Amino acid sequence: MSWITETTVGGAGILESLAAAITAEPRRWFRAVEAALQPSDLELVTQALDRFIELAHTDSEIAAATARVRSAVRHAERTPPMVDLFAQLQIRRLPVGHATGVALNTRLLRHGMTARDDVLLHELIRWRRDLETQLGMMISLDTFCYLAASDTGYAPRLRNLCQLPNADPNTLMKALNGVIWAQSAELRQRALESYHPFRASFTTDPELARVLLLEEDLETISLNTDDWLEHVCAALGHRGRCQLQTGIAHAKALRQAVIRLQAQPIDIDYLQFYAVVERYEATAETIAVILGIEEQW
Repeated sequence: MSWITETTVGGAGILESLAAAITAEPRRWFRAVEAALQPSDLELVTQALDRFIELAHTDSEIAAATARVRSAVRHAERTPPMVDLFAQLQIRRLPVGHATGVALNTRLLRHGMTARDDVLLHELIRWRRDLETQLGMMISLDTFCYLAASDTGYAPRLRNLCQLPNADPNTLMKALNGVIWAQSAELRQRALESYHPFRASFTTDPELARVLLLEEDLETISLNTDDWLEHVCAALGHRGRCQLQTGIAHAKALRQAVIRLQAQPIDIDYLQFYAVVERYEATAETIAVILGIEEQW
């Protein structure tokens, strides 16, 4: 059970307006809760940075485009190669929004960085994952930075990366905080933090809340099948929601399918409805949209 209260003495009509909105369309409230529990921009940025390092390490075209951006000094010289790099990342299904672009420029596209630094960061990411798997626990950013700065094998390379040839482990650890990034699991711990004057703060993991409160058995329909449209219409007519999924390389086909669904009415008994996109989800291999209908019988 959860309580929704107002801080204004006597109330200001917010709860009444909220109740009216929920009564008019009950599913809107649950969609709002679901949206609040979805991965934040910072979580998506960390995933994008991991993906970028992987591409810079394994993809020769991305590595060359990255080197051109880093070699530019002036802003006017840097813009064209950066636009080209972001376009190539888009082709590889790594969209670069504002937050991701800022993080890339701040951490990974700095003037003076080289391909050797990408190799080092790639090794650090793999080492961190191996350690977390071995220990069965998440390693915070500060802890991992200290482990890396204290490691005799990584410390000399990290001093060269941070341009601190004589730095001690504590100084190097602080510098690494501006290069290495926190993982999604660590960022999620602060996503739902809030202040309450009469209660001590506590940690809430949005992913755990999603699993416990919002996990549902959505029918997943593959866009690669010939009769996907019939299955989508049947699922929406039966349950009101479904998931349409395909491989990351077929994002254009998924976009065309969504446009088609929004333009074509769906017959449910004697009524007609139009599908709406409730949210969009993507992983390293798949891309999907959650579809629903605005009204239900």
